Amino acid sequence: MVNLSNEIKNKIINFNLSLGINTEFIKDEHILGYSLNNTIYINEYINQDYEKTNKHELLHFYTNTNEFKSIKDYLFSKYKEDIELLRKEYYLRYSGLYKKEEIDECLIDDEIAIDLIIDNYNITLDKNRLLVGTVMFNILIKSIKEKRYLNIKIKNNINNMKLTKWEKIFVTNYYDKMPNTNNKYETIRQDIKNELNRLYNIDKEEFEIDINSPDLIREYESEIKALEQRGEDTTYIKNNKEEILKEMSNKITETLYEEYMHIVNFIKTNELYEDAFKVCMLRETLLKTYKKEKNNNETDTIVKKREKHKTIMGHMTLASDTILKTIYENVDTYENFANLYFAGLELYNKSITDKSKIKLDGVNTYGLGHWIKFEGKSSNEKEYIENAKKLSALVQGTPWCTKTLASIQLANGDFYVFVDNDNKPHIAVKMIGNTIDEVRGIKNENEQEIEDNYRNIAISFLENNKEIKNGKEWLDKEEWNKRLIRYNEEIETNTLKDEEIPQLMEDYIKYDYKSHGENTNKDRLKENLQKIKGKISEYYNCNEEEILIGDYYGIEYKEINGQKVCSYRIIFGDANFKYSEITDLGNLTIIRGNAFISGSKITSLGNLTYIGRYVSFLGSKITNLRNLTYVGGGICFNSQIKNLGKLTYIGGDICFGVKIKDLNDLTYIGGNANFKGSQITDFGNLEEIKGRAYFNSPELEELYNKEFINGKRIKATNKTKILKL
Repeated sequence: MVNLSNEIKNKIINFNLSLGINTEFIKDEHILGYSLNNTIYINEYINQDYEKTNKHELLHFYTNTNEFKSIKDYLFSKYKEDIELLRKEYYLRYSGLYKKEEIDECLIDDEIAIDLIIDNYNITLDKNRLLVGTVMFNILIKSIKEKRYLNIKIKNNINNMKLTKWEKIFVTNYYDKMPNTNNKYETIRQDIKNELNRLYNIDKEEFEIDINSPDLIREYESEIKALEQRGEDTTYIKNNKEEILKEMSNKITETLYEEYMHIVNFIKTNELYEDAFKVCMLRETLLKTYKKEKNNNETDTIVKKREKHKTIMGHMTLASDTILKTIYENVDTYENFANLYFAGLELYNKSITDKSKIKLDGVNTYGLGHWIKFEGKSSNEKEYIENAKKLSALVQGTPWCTKTLASIQLANGDFYVFVDNDNKPHIAVKMIGNTIDEVRGIKNENEQEIEDNYRNIAISFLENNKEIKNGKEWLDKEEWNKRLIRYNEEIETNTLKDEEIPQLMEDYIKYDYKSHGENTNKDRLKENLQKIKGKISEYYNCNEEEILIGDYYGIEYKEINGQKVCSYRIIFGDANFKYSEITDLGNLTIIRGNAFISGSKITSLGNLTYIGRYVSFLGSKITNLRNLTYVGGGICFNSQIKNLGKLTYIGGDICFGVKIKDLNDLTYIGGNANFKGSQITDFGNLEEIKGRAYFNSPELEELYNKEFINGKRIKATNKTKILKL
């Protein structure tokens, strides 16, 4: 796999963000990259010109624009002979990818034009004639950037018309061609009135979110991920996807409509502004979304087209005299509308925090600032849209998605923000009803970690709310971060005590609760652990080379009696054997993370006794779990496993294979237990099933109902042991 530098990645990410496009780096064996919805996917597995691939995929978003069509027509008319050569090559190249009707629709011509613009063609052409790419690309991107937001630059032919400034801006943005009538002024002003009336009376159906909207599906998947990270059962949500998406769609549609009408009602009754200004403001929030995004200490303005029935992001903060007045009176002093809008937002922010201070009983702020509470719909239905406007404005400079989803989030519950003494936000606490859904900071941008000097404020808040659902989990997360910081300091100052090793390694292998990305404290600890590998190996009574701190991909092995055997005894991370040559795990005893035996050549688990999280045996050759005693997460069995061996503890879901007849020593299942298709006839030593149990045998289900109450065995054997290492 290619080691793509962060410098190149960030350069691509930031460039795309400046156009309102997201970027994701993927690992694939074949494709170079592709574009889908509002995201460009680039394959970092293959060595290539990543920036050129990005440019290619980027231009796919703009093939329907007048700017692209104009450049394409110019190239195709100027270089006719070369284009015919390229068409023959591209027809062969894409005939297997595009359908015939798609090729007939000139999609191949679009591909040719894109590659000419980015100088990406392989056959021999007259390079002197066709080296136009860089110039053409820059012209196209500049034009696209200028059209991202309301154009407040007036062309000379419009500037001379007897119209107000805002009427001229309306003309610039509303018409592709000027009205061809005897009285242009009357036509323009009538169009302004007609458009304003339309904007005032838009039906709720215009805001309806399709259940196949990528934005909506992303929210649905995020919720599943969050629930699973908390160890909650997501079976119902997964099995009733369409129903859940419909519920989400209805709720978001209602919120977006309420938010838009709040802006309409505010603007409609305001006599300070002319109709042309009102039209421009309402059209802008109806057609686009605005936010600020911080990347590598630089702030980008992100303006995206609002896709009808797809975009769930909230509307601009326009129901404010401060913001409207700033835009209305300062339009001549700004180069673009986005900067003008955010200037108004900044002035508005200053008025929010002073009026909204609250004191939370028992919560220590250490003199660093104060908390602000924004009441949600369930707490204050009449004011929640107004509160969303304030919340969105306040957090624009943060990495939180609240800046565009404030109304949707407040529709679900209250929201708390901690701001410093200069009114800058540092901590966000998002509620869903009486549940703490998220606690976020502003450290490391999109990772949204809490800054070290504000962690005690978050802990104080959570300590006073730990009885609330998820409160203790969020509290544990921040206490865990404090320990990680302490371990790092002690290792770096050579003051770590030997007795701290067990807890340190336990903390190291923990997943970051509902994390947005990498945890910098854990990353730092991973590097520092190499310095104390001797202490770690001494505690676990093995050699340093037998310990792996990090993930294992099955590459290293040793040969014993003709068998390819795993080199390690302990792996502090995930272990993936799918592409490995290993056939026997040998002396490997502990895998602290996930284990992927799926599709591997492994025939024996050797001395493996402990897997800290999930394990999959699908498509593997394993028939017996042998000495495996503990699995901290779920198990995905293959159809070949006949014997559970010494397994006593399963922390997650389990679906028993068709050949398993006996539970042997199994005493605990921490998730759902699916007995359908298995040959199990009794529960052996099983003491508890934490989740649901599924049966296709009436006899086994009847036995379960007799012997278990709320998942616990009436006559337990008391053999359950949670293995601590």
